[in-house]
Amino acid sequence: MFDHFLYFIVVLLIYSTYQPPDVPRLSPETAIFGSIISAFFFWKIVLRLMNRVLHEMPAGSLSQRDRRLDAASRQLSILAIILFVINLYGFELPVYLRKLSLFSMIPSFEAVVLLGLFAGYLSLVWAKEYEVQQQIHNRGVTKREYVLSNISFALPVVLPWLVLSATVDIIGLLPFEAPKKFLASSEGESIFFIFFLFFITLLGPVFIRKIWRCKPLEAGYWRDRIEALSDRAGIAFADIVYWPVFGGRMITAGVMGLVGKFRYLLVTDALFDYLTPEEIDTVVAHEIGHVKQRHMYFYLLFFGGYLLFYYSVFEILLSFFFVTKPFQWMIRFFGISAVTAASVVVTILAIFVFVFYFRYIFGFFMRNFERQADAYVLSLFDSTEPLISTFKKIAFGSGQSPEKPSWHHFSISERIDFLEKCELDRSHVDRHNQKVKIGIIGFLVALVCVGVMGYQLNFGGVGQRLSSHFLEKMVVGQLKENGPNPELYRILADIYLERKAYGDAVKYYNLSLSGDSSDPNTLNNLAWLYATAEDPAFRRPEKALSLATQAARIDSAPHILDTLAECYFLNKKFDEAYETARMALKRATENTSYYQRQLEKFEKASRIHGGSDRIKI
Repeated sequence: MFDHFLYFIVVLLIYSTYQPPDVPRLSPETAIFGSIISAFFFWKIVLRLMNRVLHEMPAGSLSQRDRRLDAASRQLSILAIILFVINLYGFELPVYLRKLSLFSMIPSFEAVVLLGLFAGYLSLVWAKEYEVQQQIHNRGVTKREYVLSNISFALPVVLPWLVLSATVDIIGLLPFEAPKKFLASSEGESIFFIFFLFFITLLGPVFIRKIWRCKPLEAGYWRDRIEALSDRAGIAFADIVYWPVFGGRMITAGVMGLVGKFRYLLVTDALFDYLTPEEIDTVVAHEIGHVKQRHMYFYLLFFGGYLLFYYSVFEILLSFFFVTKPFQWMIRFFGISAVTAASVVVTILAIFVFVFYFRYIFGFFMRNFERQADAYVLSLFDSTEPLISTFKKIAFGSGQSPEKPSWHHFSISERIDFLEKCELDRSHVDRHNQKVKIGIIGFLVALVCVGVMGYQLNFGGVGQRLSSHFLEKMVVGQLKENGPNPELYRILADIYLERKAYGDAVKYYNLSLSGDSSDPNTLNNLAWLYATAEDPAFRRPEKALSLATQAARIDSAPHILDTLAECYFLNKKFDEAYETARMALKRATENTSYYQRQLEKFEKASRIHGGSDRIKI
């Protein structure tokens, strides 16, 4: 089931990094027809592959048949992701959805439709998978329950993202400018995201319980027994609830929530139907072990580590790839724009970073946390035999091989072997706890190193030089490949301006203006160079004012007005500098402190040089 989390997260990454083209290549009718036909062929492939597994069912052992079904399901799930990509980049469905007024007003509706499309593909796989599974081992649930359980299990991954997006959309529709400006700033965006993450982390279990339709365990023998064990361990739960996943026919339990007031213990009907009271005690003790060892807090830490890892290395990886030959080859071979190619590269790298981190780093700790929770049983009971017998019943009831590996759990055989070793020698428990402790310390040290590296790469001089180098190589390559381009000339000039190579910057700004004399950013940046160059040989106040004036006539963005104000100041037109700076501050939605300082500088100059009195704003 955890694989479904990964599939939906990968699809969210693909969707969130997609950049639609300005002009679609296909007509709406062709795009919709292509999407329907591709879904039809996908269904045919699902039938063919699953029927092949069904045909081969009599041959091989139970575990071999189960492995064949797992392999087929995994292949079809990956094919569903590929089909989702085709709908985005091939048929460009988001382009047509955004032309509808409802979707343009609330973009989250577009995400719901497209994610629903992917869920539909997986539902086709799950529906046929159910039929094959019934031939291997009867789960005791209907096809509808099986499909809906798979969907509901993935919802906690998708819904927070959708709620976050919908909240931003709703704020954008409100007739108030203050919240819009707040979210438009980098500080506001970060504060909003941190608050939302805190809210979801704390209260998420309450909503997940509603989504999964969990009902409280009734008062009586089982509730009294579980509560007595929880009290003995010193752990509080907000409630003990039935977990209706797959109709409650799975022998499993779970725990969710960081604090007792919002922490829930989840149990299935199958626990009470197939396990003895002693076995149920050890299952509950395993879940209590997760709480006692603070695994949920560490999972939150690992998620934060992923964000740090992602933002630390992603931009440099991206910059490196943009200057390589495969990127240029991709544009030529597929005949796509540089924007679309960049979107594809961003998506591929984002998926790579995600899969690497969660498969190998997060997965390592998940497996060892499960083992640590298994060993915690010995903190409450003298023997692990009831838990071992539970694992054997799970293997028998699921029809899966006890040797079956998993990226997030050790195999049942490995878990049983470890418990038997602990039964004979309790020092195995201490050694494993020490192993986990060393792993966490190593993770924290690595996190600090990655954070320092990320800061240097993204904000320090090393990162700026690397990014500048990669961007220069990419732009030069594009110019050699495609010939003169005003926008590329401007980007190259910006690079040289940042390096204070003023001669090269002037050269390429002029080349850019020779191709497009009305580009406000090129006019603005060249004006800024002439107004602020540290080398006096490149200071040209009158020319700077002329260029800045042209730029401001075309576009009155705050940064362009700021350049014009600086040019007025340089030409000793202090009142004009003040008035222009005041307009720039009024229009600014971010970095307002800079614009305020500029305004104060020009106001002071105006007063000193005999300008009229001003009221500071």
